[in-house]
Amino acid sequence: MGLISSLYFLYLCSFLTAATIAYDATDIIRLDCGQTISTNSNDRRAWDADKGSNLNDFISSTADRLDSSVEQVPYLTARIFKSQFTYNFTLSSGGPKFLRLYFYSANYSGRDITKSFFNVSSAGHTLLANFSVFLSAPANSPSFKEFMVHVGNNSQTLNLTFTPTSSSVDSFAFINGIEIVSMPDNLYFNSPNTTLVGGQNSRFIVDTGMALETLYRLNVGGQSINVQNDTGMFRKWDNDNQYLKPNGIVGKEPHVDFTVLYNNRTPAYTAPDAVYTSQRSMGPNQNNLMVNMSWIFSVDSGFSYLLRLHFCEFIIDIDGNNQRVFTVFLGDQIADKSVDVFRSTGGREIPIFSDYVVSLPVGNDGIPSKQDLYLSLFPNIDSRPSYVDALLSGIEIMKLNKSDGSLAGPNPTVPGSPVNQNRKGSSSSSVGAIVGGVVGGIAVIAILAFLILKEKMNPGLMASVSTAMFGRKAIPTGKLNQNLGLTLSLKDIKSATSNFNDELLIGKGGFGKVYKGTLKNGTMVAVKRSSDEHGQGISEFRMEILVLSKIRHRNLVSLIGYCEEGSEMILVYEFVEKGTLREHLYVSDKRSKTSSPKSELSWIQRLNICIGAAKGLHYLHTGLGTGIIHRDIKSTNILLDDTFNAKVADFGLARHGDDPDETHVTTAVKGSFGYMDPEYYRCLRLTRKSDVYSFGVLLLEVLCSRAAIDNSLPYEEISLATWGSSLIKEGRIEEIVDSSIAGEIKQVSLRMFGETVEKCLRNCGVDRPSMGDVLWELEYALQLQQMEKPREPTHEDSAIDVSWETVFPDVYSSLSMTSSLSMTNS
Repeated sequence: MGLISSLYFLYLCSFLTAATIAYDATDIIRLDCGQTISTNSNDRRAWDADKGSNLNDFISSTADRLDSSVEQVPYLTARIFKSQFTYNFTLSSGGPKFLRLYFYSANYSGRDITKSFFNVSSAGHTLLANFSVFLSAPANSPSFKEFMVHVGNNSQTLNLTFTPTSSSVDSFAFINGIEIVSMPDNLYFNSPNTTLVGGQNSRFIVDTGMALETLYRLNVGGQSINVQNDTGMFRKWDNDNQYLKPNGIVGKEPHVDFTVLYNNRTPAYTAPDAVYTSQRSMGPNQNNLMVNMSWIFSVDSGFSYLLRLHFCEFIIDIDGNNQRVFTVFLGDQIADKSVDVFRSTGGREIPIFSDYVVSLPVGNDGIPSKQDLYLSLFPNIDSRPSYVDALLSGIEIMKLNKSDGSLAGPNPTVPGSPVNQNRKGSSSSSVGAIVGGVVGGIAVIAILAFLILKEKMNPGLMASVSTAMFGRKAIPTGKLNQNLGLTLSLKDIKSATSNFNDELLIGKGGFGKVYKGTLKNGTMVAVKRSSDEHGQGISEFRMEILVLSKIRHRNLVSLIGYCEEGSEMILVYEFVEKGTLREHLYVSDKRSKTSSPKSELSWIQRLNICIGAAKGLHYLHTGLGTGIIHRDIKSTNILLDDTFNAKVADFGLARHGDDPDETHVTTAVKGSFGYMDPEYYRCLRLTRKSDVYSFGVLLLEVLCSRAAIDNSLPYEEISLATWGSSLIKEGRIEEIVDSSIAGEIKQVSLRMFGETVEKCLRNCGVDRPSMGDVLWELEYALQLQQMEKPREPTHEDSAIDVSWETVFPDVYSSLSMTSSLSMTNS
């Protein structure tokens, strides 16, 4: 072996040794609770027995059943407490400590796990309150809690107290294992570089008087990292796959073995090498302008969260500043507008992390709940980087205690638990039987009943939006109390639909099944009934009622009534005879994932349908004071009556605008893939112009008779918006026209229509027209189509002040009527 090779080998060995002992913990304490002898776990950690004179009055017990996939240490045995008990741990020094609690969800020597509710406190903080292992983990499964607490520098004792919260003779607290490991003083506490998101990006200090609970620790784009391969603190790093946004971009997972160049800003103990030598990136693709990389995490409302994001630039093509710049969103707020890892570190292979604190308030009902926390990355094109890309290497999410020192959130509810198996929107009285006698007014019944609320995912959403996991969103409880006069009884609805007879089934959608029905007064109706398999959720149900109860317009579907009895959520609309616009444009083959056009509608019919839909949207945007943003315009949400009059439908995702000017609503992204405003899903700025963009995609559907997204087509044609707008800009609009109508469209009408589409699909909302302008241009395109000898528009048209009332009186009259729309229009 040559001298250079030998030196490199010695250097590599010294590096590996240094990485292995990056931090030498001053305190490592592990108790295998309920055990009488010292043991070793499968990962080679040594555990002591928790024997002692102060434990003589408390029971050592063994799980009635231990699943074969669960290691015995520390989960086989437990210490059972029928009354309050405190462990007193003697430490070598004060400072910050990891405090890890291990639980196994099983019965112990015949003791019913469902009767176990207890509090846990330490270092002046409530860590868990009225905690139930049974509700936190499926039966015969382990449960793990990691906290970070700070012990005073002058103290060498850490106390940990368990207190049963019920006086029932069957109630008990228990613990299977306890682990205490010291950490560097400045690893998580007192970091000077933590950004408070939403606070004008001010700084936030996690001081030593606070406590944290680790919720997620992920090696992004890499394999899970076990506790022995951490940097000396026995942290477990999971893979991030299960947290990626459903139906979102997965990106690439590059991995390169290199020597990580740690420094004072990012010491070697910050994270294992494996975190920084792997990553998830979008890949250098111009289509990244239309997408983002997102993760979804279930957290408790009413708390603040510290998020640590780890980065390391190691791609050889990145060798300078402003080559890969991206934006970080947390929730619906910008956390960091321009992240340039190379610029921040000064080179490749140098790790860095950024800390952000974001607060999630309790909902309007004041009840704690589970909700989604979104983390999204997308390229920052404002910086004009060389690569349209984003990257991330690691994620850590920690809950911060409230002002009263508590970290305790409500008990979650796990799939498979017999507790609260009611449908969404309902509450359960059976909780009391499981909870047992509750002392001192502990209102666990109300909390647990609320937490079982769930929402099913709409697979068409672009960014993560609703999910099928339990408890992901804060949803209001109780019935609507709006005195709307629209309530229909379940009995009458069953009578109208012959008890939801499948022979009357006319469709299935995001909300559930749709039935044709006839009310007692002979009115034909469409009845949408929510189902667990297809239901959007109670929030969408109530939003649709509140929006439709306020509006009346011939181009908006009318709400006849609703029913919210028991677990039922039913909406009753006017019956629209000819179904959806999409059904008249093309036929989709789900097996082959292709679509074929229909030739049912003439060009003039199509223009009239577009005009009617535009009128309905224009009324939504301007006719109700603050206006309403629909947020889900697409061809399946445009219904046609027997005269092919268009009616806009489905207002479950609608939002109120702020004012008639060009303002925006900051909100989590919802909508349908292929129709969504890129400015909305990249910047979370929802405006009326977001509807205009979606309407532009709809106009292309009408023109081309094809789906907004068609994966069977060549790559450049998959997105109708991208493909169609590019050809229009190139002056090749004739190439995308449905062949069945190509021969009947006059050139001037087609040109006007194409210009309207191009304006609607502009990337920036401020550059798009209003719906009133779109309506005007569509009316103009219709007039051009119907003129006997239409003249060709000239360049001078844009500069000449023409009296449109004189040239096109029918258009002017129609627009005058439109601009004076009111809530009483019908």
